[in-house]
Amino acid sequence: MFRNHVYWENEKEQYLIQLIREWSLERGYLSMKKLDDLLGKLNTIFPHIPKSYKTLLSTPKNLQIREFDDGSQIWYKSIKKNLNAMQLEQYLHVHAKIVIDINIDGLPLFKSSKMKFWPILGYLIKTKNDPFIIAIYFGRKDPQDLNTFLIEYVDEVEDLHNNGYIFNNKRYSFQIRHYICDAPARSFVKCCIESCATVYTVIIGEWFEDRVTYCIYILSSPILVHSMSDYANQLLRTFITHSSTIYGKKFVVYNVHALSHLAEECTLHGHLDQYSAFRYENFLKSIKDTLKSGYMPLHQVANRDSERNTSIPIILEINGQEIKLSKKQTPRTEVLYGVHYKRISIDNVVLHTGKKDSCLLTTSNEVIILEDIICNENVISLLGRLFQQTNDFYTYPLASFVLDIVTVSQLSENTKIFSLSEIKAKCWLMPDHDSFLCVPLLHTLTIFQALQ
Repeated sequence: MFRNHVYWENEKEQYLIQLIREWSLERGYLSMKKLDDLLGKLNTIFPHIPKSYKTLLSTPKNLQIREFDDGSQIWYKSIKKNLNAMQLEQYLHVHAKIVIDINIDGLPLFKSSKMKFWPILGYLIKTKNDPFIIAIYFGRKDPQDLNTFLIEYVDEVEDLHNNGYIFNNKRYSFQIRHYICDAPARSFVKCCIESCATVYTVIIGEWFEDRVTYCIYILSSPILVHSMSDYANQLLRTFITHSSTIYGKKFVVYNVHALSHLAEECTLHGHLDQYSAFRYENFLKSIKDTLKSGYMPLHQVANRDSERNTSIPIILEINGQEIKLSKKQTPRTEVLYGVHYKRISIDNVVLHTGKKDSCLLTTSNEVIILEDIICNENVISLLGRLFQQTNDFYTYPLASFVLDIVTVSQLSENTKIFSLSEIKAKCWLMPDHDSFLCVPLLHTLTIFQALQ
């Protein structure tokens, strides 16, 4: 009896230690001093809890950071160290090889200082995981010697290309799919002038007096990009042709020229979100958020990243949707029997019966407002009211309904039942005088398409 009591007490402490560790490693700023204070207080009750965050998080005692004469530094973590920390069993079972994208960009740290990071980030494709840090250069100006900045990275990539990646005593091929950089970073990495016509980059969502929005919308859509990329290319080239007349020849610079290649890139590589830099921009912000002061910033980031670098689960991009129902409510109708809910989440796309998150586009191009969610024996039905009047929002250069962008009005009093397989997209509504502008959210198209 006494042994069982001791066993459960130890289990309780181990669970608490793991809980605090996971909480402290979540993205965002956390004062290590306050974490130490918390651990010290808990240690008086649970003696096996470490008193120091360094013990709790296994903070490395030594970091392999190279320093240079000008005060700049480089921390090279490596691709292999990141891969070794990942739970790759299911990923390699599905894909049978390691494929990553690479991003290189500059990151100013403080408004009052010239201190800057230049991270090399990687992303394991076809997953929902965050990017990972391969290396970071730190200095008061951009790297002056490209060879010094990239030599360790180039050596490791060459080794992985030639010898593959070993996982569970099995060799898997390794490749880099894309280098995703903005114009200055790409010209720096390729050692060419930024305006050089022989090199082009992909610009995402650039707005020139509202004249390329249709093209970007088409090329960002996982559905429309397959059927309308030629039309988007025609619009882009028309814009380039007339832009010099409207704005002058100086307007037709590097980024404008890049538009002529945009549709071609989408034909080769898919819709824009598959290789946009947004995920890296978001991750750069999380790197910046880990800094608590300007003292040894590279050491701070390296320590926090090393603490997180243990047994990282891989979230695969697969068609099997995760559906969660929540917030039960009183039945609004007796038409359908079952449990009634206010909220449903499908792969983190939230639908709600309130004012927000309630507008949907059906496969028959009806726009509805969600009123109720009913689940009966694992069959989910949606109850909604239809907008009875639908019109084009614009007709030039093409009718907007082709892109599923419409104005809607006259919401019916009667409700109609829909299945999840009849939903095409979640939509965004904006008041427009006596009607509403309805625009589908592009990232939801593939999620609902998988349910059809």
